[in-house]
Amino acid sequence: MTKVLLLTCPDIYQHWDKRFIVGPWLGGPLIAGNCLNYEIKVADLVLWRHDVKKGIDLAMKNFKPDIVGVSAMTFQYPTAKKIGEYLKSHYMKIPTILGGYHVTASTKEEVVAEVDGIFDFLYAGLAEFSFESFLNAFSNFDLEKMYSIPGLSFKANGGWIHNKISTECPSLEESALPKRDSRLYKGGFHFIGKNFDTIETSKGCNMNCIFCSIKKMITNYAHRPIPWVIEDLKKMKAKRVKSVFLTDDNPAVDDERFERLLQSIIAQKLNEDMCFSGTFSTLKMSNPKTVELMKKANFWLTFLGVESIEPSILKAQKKASSEHSAQKALENLYDAGIISLTGIVIGNPNDTKETIKNLYRFLRESPASYVMPQFLQPYPGTVMREELLAKDLVCNISDWSTYNGAFCQCKTLSGLLPYQIESITLEEQNNFVIERVKSFSKIKNFVKANPLHMAKWILTETPKLFQNIGKTSEEKAKISRQKMIQMNQFNI
Repeated sequence: MTKVLLLTCPDIYQHWDKRFIVGPWLGGPLIAGNCLNYEIKVADLVLWRHDVKKGIDLAMKNFKPDIVGVSAMTFQYPTAKKIGEYLKSHYMKIPTILGGYHVTASTKEEVVAEVDGIFDFLYAGLAEFSFESFLNAFSNFDLEKMYSIPGLSFKANGGWIHNKISTECPSLEESALPKRDSRLYKGGFHFIGKNFDTIETSKGCNMNCIFCSIKKMITNYAHRPIPWVIEDLKKMKAKRVKSVFLTDDNPAVDDERFERLLQSIIAQKLNEDMCFSGTFSTLKMSNPKTVELMKKANFWLTFLGVESIEPSILKAQKKASSEHSAQKALENLYDAGIISLTGIVIGNPNDTKETIKNLYRFLRESPASYVMPQFLQPYPGTVMREELLAKDLVCNISDWSTYNGAFCQCKTLSGLLPYQIESITLEEQNNFVIERVKSFSKIKNFVKANPLHMAKWILTETPKLFQNIGKTSEEKAKISRQKMIQMNQFNI
């Protein structure tokens, strides 16, 4: 039986370090669950950030795979190349394959130009449904069959062959449950101190935001049967998982189905032993009935996609949101006692210092629990990237290591440069934190959810507000940027 090792990169989104969350990769166990004719193991290298090479070596020597796959998002791509180079120099006889969002969204010629000789195969698109076909062809040395596998790139006749990617997600009715026992490294996953895992109840998104790369992976929306979701949750409960994050792009796309799912969670009493979180749109959270049912199902936290309140910016993003829906969603979540981690996108072409300050003013006056600023990223394959390049607004075209939202990549039409945008945002973010520390009522949901962690957060975050006293906002932002860059530097 062919043995397959799947690695995920150790890079993290810097604002969520190990004090807050260490999350497992769900894609690997989903692939393992749907390839039962092969022995597949998954190594989450996020648990080996302190010594990535050791994490790789232990997996290679203990499992002895026949092929190794590496999955990478765009900001993880430089690390993925280093991992590939390490594998080729230390385990040169083992074939390697690179997959994930970056490979999927980028042109294959660009990727091949950088990884030829490091990776033997590229895999674009969803591997959950077709990876077994690749393993069949690989195990049987069936070159002809490889031509029929969607999204696969391989070498033949002295060059690279790139099969057309399939972005249509098939029905999820027959998909197997994720095989979480395939994880080689099982300890250390947590979300604010609680034993943590993730679940996927649907794939795809029905929105058309031009800054998002999901449509390069999946163009339609498909949901998993509710009994499938409940069974997976029961398996996690048996493993003493206490906190579950829904990885769906928007779990509430189908309102009626989402409410049935919540009712099933309650009926099965899974809400008594587990708490839930996920990413939601302001439009869906504007419905008080949905939010109240989420609270009953023990949803304690939402990542709420506000993005902006400026009509011109929302229109340019093709974002289905508004200041009214954002306000209503934040009020509903606050009244229900659910934490709102409010996501905003800064550095839009039409942004000015005034629009950024106005957005933060709105959030300070709202009951938002916390703000998670993300800078606009010209991700490969997106409409936004094409538009920004055409307007000559992209300042960082291909240093992918910072493409995770924590760093500004573009200037604005008003002339704001990335370092200026970052400094304005840092100053406004600090002002927001100071206001929330002063105003206990607006962070009461945080305190109720985890008093001990909240106390630690205040003790660790408050002093940061007074660091680098005497320095300008731009100097503080530069120091912050350097620290964050260093967080994802690995000796591989």
